[in-house]
Amino acid sequence: MSATDDEEFLTPAQVAEKLNISKTTVLAKIHNGDWECTKFSDRIYRFSTAQYEVIKMGSEYRKTRTNKTRLRAALKAIS
Repeated sequence: MSATDDEEFLTPAQVAEKLNISKTTVLAKIHNGDWECTKFSDRIYRFSTAQYEVIKMGSEYRKTRTNKTRLRAALKAIS
């Protein structure tokens, strides 16, 4: 049994649901090379737990950065 036999994989639909985005966006990120995943065949893509965590961390960073930018803009507007 190899390491990949024990590893749990997520489908693009599951990743989309967890990140609250569309499956189309996930597939676009795959095809653009923005997100790394495991390709099992021409139409079957799966994300390992490690791959998903990297994507999730990047997504959380963008959300935090966007919120800080919005907060700065709001504070500047009222000052």
